[in-house]
Amino acid sequence: PSFWNGLCPWLHVEDVAMRKLAEQAAFVCNAEDQEAMAWATDLRRDGYMMIPAGRLRWAVDVAAVARGITTLVAAGFPAACILAYDEPWVLAAQLQPVAKATTGGNVPIVDWATFCVQADGSEGQ
Repeated sequence: PSFWNGLCPWLHVEDVAMRKLAEQAAFVCNAEDQEAMAWATDLRRDGYMMIPAGRLRWAVDVAAVARGITTLVAAGFPAACILAYDEPWVLAAQLQPVAKATTGGNVPIVDWATFCVQADGSEGQ
């Protein structure tokens, strides 16, 4: 843990409090909920669902996770190394009830894809 903590000291590695947070911070969502049913319909029809900004309150600082990814990539590590930290796992735990409610009972199996695409600032120029 000390190696990873040294790279991104604002993130957590094997932190017991983060493990508890992952257990306690899951979003409340069930398949009978009208909102979840609408998301499920979108997912079946379009292949994705859009959840309004601010609807899900993340238990961790998402910007800190993004900063961690860019820091790791700048140090020569693949973006997937962010999974050495607790924060992405907390996010996944939070989303599990949403995934289960909107996919007919499926739960994430920790099949991750991570990317780091840095904007070049050229849009609109």
